[in-house]
Amino acid sequence: METIVEVTASESTRAALQKPGPLKHVRFVSTPSVGGSVRRVVVARISDFEKRSEELQRLIVRGTSFAAPLVVVALQKDLQTFGGLQLLTLLSSRLGSKNGDPFVSPTVDAARRVLKAHALGSEKHLVAYATVKSGMLSVWSCEPRLYCCSSSDIPALAGLSADALKKVTVSASGSRLHWTDGDVDLDMDTIREFTDPKARKEAESKYRTDAIRYGSAIRRVRESQRLRQGKIAGLSEREVRRIENGEVLPHSDTLRKLAEAHGCSVSDYMGRVATESKTRTSSHRK
Repeated sequence: METIVEVTASESTRAALQKPGPLKHVRFVSTPSVGGSVRRVVVARISDFEKRSEELQRLIVRGTSFAAPLVVVALQKDLQTFGGLQLLTLLSSRLGSKNGDPFVSPTVDAARRVLKAHALGSEKHLVAYATVKSGMLSVWSCEPRLYCCSSSDIPALAGLSADALKKVTVSASGSRLHWTDGDVDLDMDTIREFTDPKARKEAESKYRTDAIRYGSAIRRVRESQRLRQGKIAGLSEREVRRIENGEVLPHSDTLRKLAEAHGCSVSDYMGRVATESKTRTSSHRK
């Protein structure tokens, strides 16, 4: 569901963000409003800090703080003055870190991805920016929040060379990371599983739940045709038992063998399993 994103930004920053095109459901203000149900994001350019922007000064000295992510668009390599760095530190402190990490965006496109994601309410699931340096993968979600892990920790990336790893690109929407060499695609949820222990536990728990539900449905479809576990061509009785007990989820080749044993196509077989799974789930809810 889309919502209004209120962006606190200077006039020059607003112009830079809007130059590529309009941002749907994004409203620019010089100072944040109080109350309301809007999502708030603060965006600044490096030049705002170097010029000691009056808008940012007013934001810092407000009597009460408010929680909002901070995005800094780095159209220059570094802050050039200590004063600018101090302003950034003060602003980060004022905003707090509960809703995200201060994000220095190297491009306007990455900053726009953050705003679009907040408008969609999908900031936790979309990527703002990513780099690989010295084998370390750093991914900024659109919250924005930084997630880091060794590229070798991710099986799909473990075999890529150092040069290939550096060639990571982010899709326009932020829905995926792509490595042309190896044809690897990863989404933000997958990255979080490898970098956040809590997310990893949740993913493992979901996998076990799905495997048990799916395995039970496979067993019931088999029993409805009075097939024995040991009579599935190409699969051992142990392999079928592990699937039906929810220890593993079947791969495409396994599904093909199961479908053939039931005398139907893979799509028809998966449809029968899905129907059985939904029917049993609905009966439990009642």
